[in-house]
Amino acid sequence: MANNPTVMRASCECGTCVVEAKQAPRVRLNCHCTICQAFTGDTYSDVMVLPASQAVLRNEDQIFYQKYKRFGFPPPNLRRGRCRKCEKPFIETWGFGNYNILLFIRVACIDQKEALPLPEGHLFYEHRFKDINDGIAKHEGYFDSLRALAKMIVHAL
Repeated sequence: MANNPTVMRASCECGTCVVEAKQAPRVRLNCHCTICQAFTGDTYSDVMVLPASQAVLRNEDQIFYQKYKRFGFPPPNLRRGRCRKCEKPFIETWGFGNYNILLFIRVACIDQKEALPLPEGHLFYEHRFKDINDGIAKHEGYFDSLRALAKMIVHAL
């Protein structure tokens, strides 16, 4: 990364796990699915999405990854990672095996939040805890939410 300066940095609560991005993430979304709620302990997960090729994940051996879907179906089946030290949710990855294609970085972990774009949408909004009137698109149901996610991911690549 010597030739490409870090433009965004995120870390877990204790600072052990770090991701440094070489480009600013272009996609931000709020996911209200029950898996994100279980993983984060929040009513929804506010994440930035970026290609794994544009980031360096430091101390990945200190991240405990878990999949929340029993059979990996229906997709997407993200690996969700917590820091082994502070046990806080830190990152989610999508790819094949241990090969990451996309990183979903929790906005709560990002150092400079003021430079981030607004979320593009609320996914799986039918699982919301309360209505959110923020002018951001709401997507309900599996297929509508995945269609919106796919469209956002195309922008991230």
